Amino acid sequence: RFAAVGTGRERRALDHPALLADVAIVDPRLSDSCPPAVTYPAAFDALAHAIESYWSARSTPETRALSWQATGDLVAALAAPLDTPTPRQRNQLAAAATRAGRAVDATRTGAVQAFAGWLTAHRRVPHGVACLLTLSWLLPYNCQHLADGCADDRGPAFVAERLRALCTVLAGPGGGPEPAADALAALVRAAGWSDRLGTYGLGPGTLPGFAAAGVRVKGLFDTHRAA
Repeated sequence: RFAAVGTGRERRALDHPALLADVAIVDPRLSDSCPPAVTYPAAFDALAHAIESYWSARSTPETRALSWQATGDLVAALAAPLDTPTPRQRNQLAAAATRAGRAVDATRTGAVQAFAGWLTAHRRVPHGVACLLTLSWLLPYNCQHLADGCADDRGPAFVAERLRALCTVLAGPGGGPEPAADALAALVRAAGWSDRLGTYGLGPGTLPGFAAAGVRVKGLFDTHRAA
């Protein structure tokens, strides 16, 4: 029920219940002609939706069930190359992306999408790639600074458990924030992009604008970030 419309380097949000479809037909075969430069970023964007929805202050048992399954399925699908996805992989990606979309429709997006939006608008980084680049530092940041300023009324312990679970699905049993971040960066590299923000022109001169885009997230969407 919400969308972002780009006008040059600016984004405007649309958010209204009337935008929500009564029925959606998702046919994975329509993605058969998509090259890897489309498939990978689309899968990355869906993964970012699932992850950010899972730790959202708006999350509910229903949305967490959707986002948790989507996260696991997307991580599993991305474990194999997607240069020429099999029909089974395409089915898995489409179903997982749909679940992530249903979850984020209720919880809304957060700082991940805001920071990523700047990279896409100003540095032309494919949006899904920009999302994983952002998650690779924002996930451990939130884990480390959760006690400093948790915005979830259920408290830091509740959000910490969500973050621990995400680290486990990304990095395996016992995986912490840094291994989870490394796993996200590895997905970016495996798809052929650099996992270093400096590669995309983010430096001392552009950092203020990048930071402002992220902290202005509530003005773009009604959103949440954990810390």
